[in-house]
Amino acid sequence: MNCISLVIFISLLTIIHSTYNPIPMGSVIISTINKIFVMQPIEYGGTDELDIIFTATTNMTIVSTIFDPSARNLYIIFTNTTNGTLCLCQLVSLETLDSIVYQLPILFDIKNLNKLNSFTSDITNRRVFLTDETSIVTLFSMSGLMETTISIPINKSTPIRSVAYANIFNQLFIITDTTVNACNNLDTNNLQCCQGLPQGSQFRSIAFDKISGDVYVYVLDERTGIYQVVLNSIGCPTALRPINTLGTYSNLQFVIDRGLYFASGSLQNELNNSLLIIANRTQNPRSISIGISIVALHISYPNTQLTFQTEETCFNGITYSTYRAAVVLAALFGTIMGIFMCFNVLFCIDFFMTKRILRSLKQQIPHSLLEDRWKNLVEAKYAKIALESKFQFFFLFDRNINLFFRETTKR
Repeated sequence: MNCISLVIFISLLTIIHSTYNPIPMGSVIISTINKIFVMQPIEYGGTDELDIIFTATTNMTIVSTIFDPSARNLYIIFTNTTNGTLCLCQLVSLETLDSIVYQLPILFDIKNLNKLNSFTSDITNRRVFLTDETSIVTLFSMSGLMETTISIPINKSTPIRSVAYANIFNQLFIITDTTVNACNNLDTNNLQCCQGLPQGSQFRSIAFDKISGDVYVYVLDERTGIYQVVLNSIGCPTALRPINTLGTYSNLQFVIDRGLYFASGSLQNELNNSLLIIANRTQNPRSISIGISIVALHISYPNTQLTFQTEETCFNGITYSTYRAAVVLAALFGTIMGIFMCFNVLFCIDFFMTKRILRSLKQQIPHSLLEDRWKNLVEAKYAKIALESKFQFFFLFDRNINLFFRETTKR
């Protein structure tokens, strides 16, 4: 029974570990104040269906999220309404958070959630930037062990709306309402920034797009749409190139994947930021109502270089649904085979133990006793045969005498 229990435990463990990541490739991650959705848009070959992967508890308000696209790990920044602390925890599976929760050394008032506050992350170095509505930029580690205020050497008369760190450039990009700045020396907190001459209006977010090894910088303004930031040889902004007009929305944040744009926004005169806006260079923007205020957007990139993809694949084209079915069938088959193997082992053990016991008993019986018993058996057998033969002879003799007398009497 112990062997059977071990096999069943291993099979169940295999099934548990075969649970795939709830964030599929080729999807957009939509984080709201109390739910997190994933959606595979039609541009990726999906159906635009919203699937909930996490629901906040009653004492939790989601402030922002951090996404690692290489490992598809999602980290949730939330406030604990019972004590007002800001915490960070990883989503480990569907509707399940890790047991390790980091308390962050900063304060955040959830009443200002829909105001111009910006959370951006540098997942490579596991750090986060918070830009609040007063233009203060705070850098803190994801483990909560470090927190510092970034000194920004630009004109404070223009509010800072967001910052974003580009590892490939080793630069911190800063946008104000009207300008784009590229800054060096972040690690020493001694920023040296260069500001582009072209100016815009009501900049809100900044994002990076990697195409064929090259990284492009984009900014989103509130009313018009998306601009590409042209950089010179030393990484300073030199021009703003209009890319797409997102329509009559109040835009707030966005992400890009090879020219496909996902932005959050609101209808005019509505500041709930509950619309997901999708566009590219050629199509007109389309919007999907989420119904809840969006706090962060991320892209889980498709597995191939093609923008359109119907299903996430691995192992040279084998789909994950086929892989999961194969794992489950293999676990069940392994369990059944394990049970049969246990029965075979028990049968073999019983056979050899019985044989050993009989051999031991035979060795304990004296050899002379065996010979005497064999002789007695043989003598008894021959005696029985002789007795049966004698009885048959007398039976035949008596029968013949009776027949003779009968015939004589008749005559």
